[in-house]
Amino acid sequence: MNRMYRQQIELLLRIIPTLEDVESFAIHGGTAINLYILDLPRYSVDVDLTYIPIKPREDSFTDIHKNLAIIKEKVKTIVPDITIIGKPNKIYCTRRGVMVKIEVSGTKRGLIDPATIRPLCDAAQNEFETTNKAKIVSLSQLYGGKIAAALDRQHPRDLFDVKLMFDFINSNLSLQDKEFLIAFESGEELSRYNEYQEYLRFPSVQWKMQNISKLKRINPAKLRKSIEKLEDFLL
Repeated sequence: MNRMYRQQIELLLRIIPTLEDVESFAIHGGTAINLYILDLPRYSVDVDLTYIPIKPREDSFTDIHKNLAIIKEKVKTIVPDITIIGKPNKIYCTRRGVMVKIEVSGTKRGLIDPATIRPLCDAAQNEFETTNKAKIVSLSQLYGGKIAAALDRQHPRDLFDVKLMFDFINSNLSLQDKEFLIAFESGEELSRYNEYQEYLRFPSVQWKMQNISKLKRINPAKLRKSIEKLEDFLL
C-alpha cells in the first residue's frame, strides 16, 4: 500500500471512535462500505457523515456546526499534535502532513431506516492492528447514495463500489428472481410470480409497468434492446 494512504487510514481509524457518542451523525460513503460493510476491497480515507435529525435547514446547519465542534475537541484530545481547520459542514484534520477530511452532507439529511453499529472489518483489523465500531446508515441508504454519487461524478472509486454491489446482487439472485425481472422488463403477465406481488403495489413500480407497456406498444425494438441488456447482465 502507498505509505501516505496507510498513514491516512491509520489517522482515520483513530478519529472514527470520536464519533461514537455523537448521536446526530452516522457514517455513509466509501469508508462505511469498504471498512465496515465489506472486507477492505479498497482503501478509503475520508469520513462522510449523514446528519440524522429532520429539522429546518438553518437549524440543521447550526446543529451540524455545534456537533463538528464537539468532534474537533475530541480529536484534539485523542490525537496529539493534530491541526484541525473548520469549514462549513466539514473539518480537515492534519497530522505530520497526513490529512483526513470529515464532511457532513448538507442536503442528504435524515435516515431512511435506522443506522446500525458495525465493527471494523476483519481485513482492516488485521492490517492496521486495531479495532473499533462505527454507526453506519442502512444498506439501502448507503448504496443509494453511492449510486447517486457514481451517476453524478463518475469517479473511479464510486464506479468500483457500485460494480461490487452489482456483482453481489447478481450472485445472490435465484434463477426465479432473474426470470421475474426479465418478465417484468418484458411487460409480461406477472400473476404467476406470487412471491413478488407485494412489490408490484408500489406507485413507482406501477408507473414503471405503465411505461413498459407503452414502450412495448409504440417501440418494441427499443424495448427488446433493453431486455437484451438485462439478460446479458443477469444470465
